[in-house]
Amino acid sequence: MLNRKQDSQPLKVLFRIEGGVQLGLGHLSRCRSLATAFMSHDTELFCAISDLSLGEEFLQGLPVAVMGLDDAGRQGPYDVAILDIPDVPSCQERQLATIAKLLVRIDDEGDGPFLCHVLIRPNLLGLSQPKIEAKNPQYWTGREAIIIHPDFSCCQGRITLKDKQPKNVLVCFGGSDPSHLTQKILPTLLEFAELVRGEIILGNAFQGKESVIDGIARTPSFSVAINCTDMPNRLAHSEVALISGGTMLYEAAALGVPAIVLCQNAAQQREAELFARAGAVINLGTYEQGHEQFVRQSLTRLLSDNELLSSMSENGRKLVSLNGASSIVDKIVSIARSFEESSPTVEPLPMPSSAVASHTVNSFCEVIR
Repeated sequence: MLNRKQDSQPLKVLFRIEGGVQLGLGHLSRCRSLATAFMSHDTELFCAISDLSLGEEFLQGLPVAVMGLDDAGRQGPYDVAILDIPDVPSCQERQLATIAKLLVRIDDEGDGPFLCHVLIRPNLLGLSQPKIEAKNPQYWTGREAIIIHPDFSCCQGRITLKDKQPKNVLVCFGGSDPSHLTQKILPTLLEFAELVRGEIILGNAFQGKESVIDGIARTPSFSVAINCTDMPNRLAHSEVALISGGTMLYEAAALGVPAIVLCQNAAQQREAELFARAGAVINLGTYEQGHEQFVRQSLTRLLSDNELLSSMSENGRKLVSLNGASSIVDKIVSIARSFEESSPTVEPLPMPSSAVASHTVNSFCEVIR
């Protein structure tokens, strides 16, 4: 924990996030990871989200006050606001800047311009810094900017490759699986019922849970888990994973779990191709009819080649740091505390125009669906 004055007050930190079937749950997952890391500091944590029930379910067990969009403005001002929603209009950034001293943006690959003190690119794509409307902004990207839940660090080193069958295979195509990849490849996976113990993870926003549960009803070597709170442990006990891109791609690599990747969109394809070139995953690209044969071929190959599994495991660990969330939070807290010393390490943001400032404080919370 950082050293600070005895009379320092808890930092008020607001997360502004959204998630759902189409947007997925990656933004909520990053919020949960950062919120867990913030618990090592003296903070009060708040989350503004349009779907209260989703936010409360996803952040259950954490000391985070989940609020509707109207309440978020009334609870301000904040020491830190962390905005993790893609394609947010600049007027909403400016409104958020009026109720927070330090504005942090998390964005995967948008072109900007962004209004923030800190922009985090939590990926390995090596994108150049976009335009940021601030004096001397901070831009964090690369291996140490990957946001992995702190619990994953406790699981490092658990991967063991067994010569005997069956191997543990984890299947998870994100919290919502908008392309319904789980249902599409399930019949192919069941062909391996005598060779693997399969665990299918379904997230909070997954639609069609019953069809998956019914699909494995007569296959005792397969199981379904819904809304898991112990993903680090489950993933760490798997020898192979079938996943999409996004957050879980980085989590599997960090733990050294070899993965077969089916992508939900073009953005995930770019990341998965990078990991494939590094020898950490087998990337099958975005799903098309007939891809089941490639799933079958890839899984057969991995289940029979421990040398390949070991190589992929080692390559994945080299790519991703398990300490990203803690490192990011430490730096955010350091910047936020610098305001107390009257020597902030960031410059004030450009003030909103009078027209924008005249909006209600709730306008920054327009629902992004």
